[in-house]
Amino acid sequence: MRPNQTYARAIFNNWGRFAAWLPDRELKLGDIGYEAQGGFDRVGNVADFGISVGPVWHDTSGSTRLTLSHRSITKARAAADAATAGTVGSGKLVLGFGVGGGFELDASGCQTRTVEDHLALGRRLIALAEAGTFDRSLLVVTELVAAQSLLVLISGAEGGEVELQLRASADALLPGLDEHGLASLSGHAEIGRQAGMQVAIIRQGTSTPLFSARRIRRRLIGRAVFRMDVGGGGADNAAPEEQDELALALPHLE
Repeated sequence: MRPNQTYARAIFNNWGRFAAWLPDRELKLGDIGYEAQGGFDRVGNVADFGISVGPVWHDTSGSTRLTLSHRSITKARAAADAATAGTVGSGKLVLGFGVGGGFELDASGCQTRTVEDHLALGRRLIALAEAGTFDRSLLVVTELVAAQSLLVLISGAEGGEVELQLRASADALLPGLDEHGLASLSGHAEIGRQAGMQVAIIRQGTSTPLFSARRIRRRLIGRAVFRMDVGGGGADNAAPEEQDELALALPHLE
């Protein structure tokens, strides 16, 4: 399995959502595209068909921090070394991975945006599909998890290593990492030297690292339905009348 597929599968297993690829891209509600090697190949938006996503629900319960990692002791030791030996105060933090496919995701200031009326959106898309003007295999983005600060590191090989160039002394910034996470460095650091890494991103500003999507599905009897897509299982195996309940039952960020 490729490192980006390991990353995407871990996100889906933990949060029931797809991983945007690349992780720092900014998707929009109503974006359409195809699933490709665990990622999302955007080809347009429903607006290109004269369709609005309609009202959007914004999560106003407060921002959320998301963290997820798959890493070896090599990485933990490298972080400890950076904090205690030699590099403290030098403006550098070196992180190393012991295995290919190891990754670190740290996103802060996360809030959810959701299309409120997927049934109305689905009816319009199904009508286009039945008229032959919309590809029913397209995924349609109906939920976004937007982050204000993002750090994603994915090792492409054993011994992958990345150096963060800090804009302040390391001894001033490192004490806050336990509480605020690596994403807190996004306004104070940039990616420096790297080796054996597939992805090394640190970003301040809006990105959408996670999303949910629906697609049109045929039924053996009756009309097509606009269902939550969960990678080949789950929602596609549910009865059509259960789709709204299933969508609400998928894990919401708290």
